[in-house]
Amino acid sequence: MESAHIRYISFDQGVVSAIVNFAINFAIGYFVALPVMTLWGWPGIVADSMIMIFLLTYLTCLVITWVTHQKVGQKKIAPLAWRRTSHPFLKHLPAGIWWRSFVMGVIYLIVLTPVLVLVLTVLGVDSMSYWQFVSFKGSFAGLNALLVGPLSAFSALGDA
Repeated sequence: MESAHIRYISFDQGVVSAIVNFAINFAIGYFVALPVMTLWGWPGIVADSMIMIFLLTYLTCLVITWVTHQKVGQKKIAPLAWRRTSHPFLKHLPAGIWWRSFVMGVIYLIVLTPVLVLVLTVLGVDSMSYWQFVSFKGSFAGLNALLVGPLSAFSALGDA
C-alpha cells in the first residue's frame, strides 16, 4: 500500500469523518437531549446510541464508498493492487454499496452495543445531564466514524 493510500484511508476517511460525525451528532444532541438522559428506556443513552451506531455506520460507509469510487474514477487516487474479493475478511462483505453499508451497520451495532453498555456500567453511569449527553453523543459518533471510515475506504479501494 502506498503512502497516498495510507493518508487517504487514515486521515481523509478516518480523522475527517470523525470530525464531521462529531459535529453533526453534537448538534443533533443539542436539539434532542432531555435535561437528564437515563441509561435505559426511551429516550435513553443506550437506545439513542444503538440507533446512532447503525445509522452512522450505514451512512458513513455509504458516503465513503461512493466518494472513494468517484475519486478512483477521477484518477485522484489509485485503486489498491489487490481486489477486495481476495481479502480474507473483506471478501465476506457484499459488493454493492447499499448492502455493504447495511451489513456493516448491523455488524457494528452487534459489536459496539455490548462494549458501550459494559463501559457505561463499569463507570457507574445510570444517567447523564444535558451537556454530558450532548458531549457523549458527539464524542461517541466521532469514535464510531474513526472505526468505520478507514475500513469503508479500505474496502472501497479494493473494489475500484
